Amino acid sequence: MIEPGRVAVPAPTAPVSLSGLGGTETTTMVLLPRADGLPDIGWVGLSLAATDVRSLTIPASVETTAWNSWLIGSPVSVLPEHARGYLGRPALLGHRVGPEGPGSDWSTAFGPGSVGCAGDSLVVEATDKAAGLALRFEAEAVPGGGLRLRHLLTNTGAGPYVVDALDVVIPVPTGAGEILDFTGRWARERQPQRRTLADGQWVREHRRGMRSLDGTGLLVVGTPGFGYGDGEVLGVHLAWSGNHRYAVEQLSSGVAVVRAGEMLHPGELVLAEGETYTMPWVHVAASARGLDGLADATHQYVRSLAAHPSPPAPVMFNAWEAVYLDQDLDTLTALVDIAARLGAE
Repeated sequence: MIEPGRVAVPAPTAPVSLSGLGGTETTTMVLLPRADGLPDIGWVGLSLAATDVRSLTIPASVETTAWNSWLIGSPVSVLPEHARGYLGRPALLGHRVGPEGPGSDWSTAFGPGSVGCAGDSLVVEATDKAAGLALRFEAEAVPGGGLRLRHLLTNTGAGPYVVDALDVVIPVPTGAGEILDFTGRWARERQPQRRTLADGQWVREHRRGMRSLDGTGLLVVGTPGFGYGDGEVLGVHLAWSGNHRYAVEQLSSGVAVVRAGEMLHPGELVLAEGETYTMPWVHVAASARGLDGLADATHQYVRSLAAHPSPPAPVMFNAWEAVYLDQDLDTLTALVDIAARLGAE
C-alpha cells in the first residue's frame, strides 16, 4: 500500500515546443522535461496560448494529487514504458537474446533524456544502460503547418536485441471523442468508417506488404461529429508503404493516445550490437476546420517536396478505363498516339 504523500511528482522544467512551418493552421508539440526519465508530451494539437499544458493530458474529472498520481499516470511520455507505470501498450516491445536465452531487457527505463532544439527540429536522446539500448526521438516542422516524428533505437549492449514493435505515441487532444479511418476494395476505395472513442485499444493492422485499397492511410481523431469543414481534428499518417499498424488506445483514467508504426513479423528485426533501427516518419497535423483543414495541410506539404512537379503539371495517360483487362500492344499503341495528339507527354 502506498501511503498518501509518499509519491513525489517531479515538477517539469520549462516546456519546450515545436510548431509546423507556415500553413493556414499550425500544429504544435509541447515537451515537458523530467528529471527522472524521458520528457512527457504535454500537448500535440493547434498552437496554445498561455495554458497549463500538463493538465491537458489528464481529464478534468480526475482529481490529481501526489498520492493518486501513480494510479492515473503522468502525461504521456515520448516513449511510454511499462517500467514508468504506463498501463497501456508500451511504445517499444522487444527483448535481448543473451547467454541464458531470450527474454531479458524487455522492460526499458530510459532517461533522463536530453532535449535539444536546432532550427525547425527537436531531438531527445536517452540511454538505458541496464538494457543496453540508446534512444533518439526526432521531431521536425514541415511546410503546411504539420510535424513529423520518429524514433531511432540502437543496440549498445552485448548480444542481439529483437525488436517486435516501435511506435510513435502521442496524446489525443482534450475533447476528441470520435475516430475516423478508411477502408475499401476494388471500385469502392477510401470508404470512411467512424467509431466512438472508448476504453481499450482499437487497432488497424495491414499485412499486404504494400499500400492497397483497404489500407487506411490516415487515422483521424476529433470532436464528435466533425465533418469536412468543421470540428477539431488530429490526423496521423505513417509514411511507409509496407506492413503497418495504427491504433487508438484509451486507458481507464480517460487518458487517450494515438499510435503508428511499422508492423514487424516475429524475428523480422534483430539488432546486432551497434546496429540502429530507424522507424518510418509519422506525420501529424491538427485543424479546427475538420477534414478540409487536414487536406489543406497535407497538400501544402506534398507541394513543397522537390519531387513534386512544378506547374504546369504534366498531362498523363491512363489506359485503364479505356480497356480494363483487355490489353494488347496494338490497342495500347493506338491509344498512346491519340493521347499524344491531345497533348499528353
